[in-house]
Amino acid sequence: MKRFAFRSMLTLIMLALSLTPSRAETASGVFEGLWKVTVTPDHAASTNGAQEFDDTLGFYGGKFLTEAFGMYGFPFGDVSLSGNNDICFTVSSGSDDYGTTVWTGEKAGTRVSGEMVWTKADGTILHYTFTGRQTQTTHE
Repeated sequence: MKRFAFRSMLTLIMLALSLTPSRAETASGVFEGLWKVTVTPDHAASTNGAQEFDDTLGFYGGKFLTEAFGMYGFPFGDVSLSGNNDICFTVSSGSDDYGTTVWTGEKAGTRVSGEMVWTKADGTILHYTFTGRQTQTTHE
């Protein structure tokens, strides 16, 4: 039920932002919309109990939220773009109870890949990679 409610919230936010005339000028630009990704822990994180999981990344109006971490209270993070044609992003988001995540990624067409580092509240640092594809844009 939580997943359905969260996905509905992402869809409503995306719809509202698609009605905003200046959306093409936002900081999340070429990433606007939803991206389905598989997040895979590195060897050290796996040894520490981390497991692979599927997630949905949402980019809206210069903000970023993930379905998996949003359910734990991680707020929207501000998107920072770089690279030719702004195809690389970095975003950080933190929760008092669960720590901080830093996502960095690169877009190639409708594909995205990158790294995520989760520094848990107890100081444990877990490294992940992610790959996936865009499933919805604000232009649909």
